[in-house]
Amino acid sequence: MITVVIGVRDIARELTVDLELDADRFFASVDQAVRAGTPVQFTDTNGDRVLVPSSALGFVQVVSEKPQRVGFSVD
Repeated sequence: MITVVIGVRDIARELTVDLELDADRFFASVDQAVRAGTPVQFTDTNGDRVLVPSSALGFVQVVSEKPQRVGFSVD
């Protein structure tokens, strides 16, 4: 699972979604949509469908998740 942050032109808020894709596959689909001038489409982990016109994309960022440490440490 990846978390994606999408900036849309002329909109102050960013769109943040969780996807059941790997980063390379997601970026390939975004790249293909931008080159073809078609909307970027995907379904998030909640089943919500998202469509963003490729001409409106400001940026696309995949947020790397750091493993959360749980437990105690003894020095």
